[in-house]
Amino acid sequence: MATPLATPQRIWLTGATSGIGEALAKRLLQDGHRVALTARRRDALEALAAPFDNALVVPADLTDRASVREAGERIAAVFGGLELALLNAGTCEYLDARHFDIDLVERVLTTNLHGTLYAVDAALPLLRRARDAHRRPQLAGILPPVLRHRLGLRLTRNADTEGRS
Repeated sequence: MATPLATPQRIWLTGATSGIGEALAKRLLQDGHRVALTARRRDALEALAAPFDNALVVPADLTDRASVREAGERIAAVFGGLELALLNAGTCEYLDARHFDIDLVERVLTTNLHGTLYAVDAALPLLRRARDAHRRPQLAGILPPVLRHRLGLRLTRNADTEGRS
């Protein structure tokens, strides 16, 4: 059986301009996948995409629901749909328990939780298009099981839902 990435895929990668996201973007592009690259800084995205003709630059602020929705619309206009969404964007700030800072906690949660959920909302219609074309779409992101449970969320392994959670 072939691995999911054995043939070129249409992929959305968030958090594409640094760390794991940047390394993953380069590898996916080198492997011939069509990759929609998302991060906040357009200049960094353009520099990353410059050597590749299979990259789509889609700047967005994942903490802004409208910005993420627009990113999804741009990807839909160019790619038509997605086989894979890699929701990699996130932030890490350390909290000194002796000096609790609710603003810091809110920033991290807004980026890591709300940003991921906004991207899921934008990606699912695009993944469903692949399913409707009899492809096997996949959604990959980080939302720890304990957090999913506490929030009452259940995401399926692929985008085969019809409005179900």
